[in-house]
Amino acid sequence: MASKLMKNAGLATVGTLVQGLSRFAYTIMVGRAFGAETLGQVSGLIALSVFVSLFWPTGAGVAASRFVPRDAATLAGDDSSLPYIVREFLISVPFLAVGTFVAALVIVPDAVTALAAATLALAFSAYAFTRGAALGQVRFLRIAVADAGTSALSIALLLGVVVAGFPPMILLPLVLGYAIFAWACWPVGGRPTRRSNDEITRFIFFNSLAQLATGGALQVAMVAARVYDTPVEAGLFAAAFSLATPTSMLALSLNQVLVPHFARLHQDGHEQIHRVSQRLTLFGVVGFGILFTGLIVLAPVLLKLFYGQEFVPATPHMRWLLGGVFAYSVSLVPAAALVAMGRERRYAAAAATGFCATVVIILIGGITLGVWAAVVGYVVGAFCSGALILAMGLRLSHQQAPSSIKSRPDGTGK
Repeated sequence: MASKLMKNAGLATVGTLVQGLSRFAYTIMVGRAFGAETLGQVSGLIALSVFVSLFWPTGAGVAASRFVPRDAATLAGDDSSLPYIVREFLISVPFLAVGTFVAALVIVPDAVTALAAATLALAFSAYAFTRGAALGQVRFLRIAVADAGTSALSIALLLGVVVAGFPPMILLPLVLGYAIFAWACWPVGGRPTRRSNDEITRFIFFNSLAQLATGGALQVAMVAARVYDTPVEAGLFAAAFSLATPTSMLALSLNQVLVPHFARLHQDGHEQIHRVSQRLTLFGVVGFGILFTGLIVLAPVLLKLFYGQEFVPATPHMRWLLGGVFAYSVSLVPAAALVAMGRERRYAAAAATGFCATVVIILIGGITLGVWAAVVGYVVGAFCSGALILAMGLRLSHQQAPSSIKSRPDGTGK
């Protein structure tokens, strides 16, 4: 079991890191080719697309990674949760497209750019959902290969855009990469049903709240930097943002593997989940502590190496952001245990507390502090939610799992 978990975690980590490094390389190429102002605009639109996907598609993907393994362990293959989950994802698509288009017009008052942002949001939403469903179906090798292939394609197409010197097409390579991934990894048996399922809908709702709070806080900070400060300052923040976030991909990949793993372990009792969660959390605190300390020390060197001397003033932004990303990263192991055990409401409440702190600080200080309101807001919110999630993870052995975890997809529990 342990060796299989390590193998799956390794494949998931490879895929996640490749995608993260691809997006990182994307921002470097844009920054070097078109300057800080364009980098700030592109990073803001990418952040908006990721943020929009958290409203439902990402939660649907997490639902698949939890319910599909549970179905495989306890139910017949014909009685699957997947058609209900696919239905939930498809219903959300048109609403997200319209919302992204309107929000993009606020950030960049240009209809063509807003349409490109809406298309990117749809492609990334499909990617997020499909990846979660494929994880639930234990298709780790396919995910890793698709991540690598589509990332390479996106970078190659961006290089063509850079050589052609045509900024209006700057988001198209990402759109194509995410769309091809969704096509290649669409879940087996992924046909929607016309019926709804209250248990799955509730799970997606609360998990989406948690995803918005934990993953969305950094995206909100990126958008706020664009709204409340000059394009140049937003570009500096974007550079710090791009260097601070890739490390969290390690924790995210582990989280994505642990949700279906814990869902299977739950059939043997929640004490085993508690022991594994505590051990992995301890390793995470120590390991990530060492890693992030090194990155904080090397921040100015990394900014100069990847972006050039003109981006070195972003060093303070990067160092504070790394502190917030550390808090987010170490909370992802206990978060996986909470989700797998049906405690998504508690997880959502903890995450929402941090998110609210982030938004309040940004709204109060945005006009006067500019990008620093985004930095401080994100860091405070990340530590608030991270501390609460860690505390809940430590109390897992003293809590009873919700009975709904063993119910059938139709909610009958029989």
